[in-house]
Amino acid sequence: MRLWTKLLFAGVLLQLAPGVGLITSVQATAETLSTGRQEYSDAMQAIDRGRWTEYEQLRPALDDYPLAIYLDYFQLRRQAHKVRPVEARRFISLSEDTPLPNRFLLVYLRQAGKDRRWQDFLQVMPDEPNTLELKCYYFRAKLAAGDKLVAWEGAERLWVHGKSQPKQCDPLFAAWLKAGELDDEVVWARLLKAFDARQRTLMKYVARKGSAELRPWSEKLLAVYAKPDKLAGQSLPADSPYSADIASHGLAYLARYSPEQALALWTD
Repeated sequence: MRLWTKLLFAGVLLQLAPGVGLITSVQATAETLSTGRQEYSDAMQAIDRGRWTEYEQLRPALDDYPLAIYLDYFQLRRQAHKVRPVEARRFISLSEDTPLPNRFLLVYLRQAGKDRRWQDFLQVMPDEPNTLELKCYYFRAKLAAGDKLVAWEGAERLWVHGKSQPKQCDPLFAAWLKAGELDDEVVWARLLKAFDARQRTLMKYVARKGSAELRPWSEKLLAVYAKPDKLAGQSLPADSPYSADIASHGLAYLARYSPEQALALWTD
């Protein structure tokens, strides 16, 4: 081969070299991802079948795999009953750029509440949660920690509701009632909410929690709920705040079914 031909050939190789390197790099990355996908699939299968020793052997090789954090999520979710607070907080921090923290938090706190691991619950969730079920657990945890002021305030707030609350609240309500924190003002507040929510069975239950002094008013409210068109026939002394509540809530209820009659009572 002549000298000039050799030089030309060498120049072409030099120009192609970066592209060759890029192709080699892409091929290597593709092979790595392909291997990672298989190992990821194997690790997921180990989690699904509860083969934890096998999973622990597979997991280290997947540290750099893009979906590795999802493996951690599924593993921690399956073992939520034994996850320590420090591990829970660490995962929440590491996964903050994904949809996983809230999902894991719900699973973890539900399990901690179910297991009555109140200290673990509060270490991971020191502030009041948003969901109703977790609120019940939160205030039970506060009660277990000796913070009765917060627990009783939360219990009252959850109890004064127009519908029945989750069963997770029952132990909290039982302790609150046993402590004598319930009074007629609170009973009446819930009666009105149950009235507006059209919860007659709940109204009857709540009415039984009131004192003998409140009972006649509870019965009037129940009577108006049963027959709102008979509101005008109820004896409602003007000097009683209960009368005003019965009249206003009863009138609003009547207006849904008989606007003309409600208007007539309003202008009477």
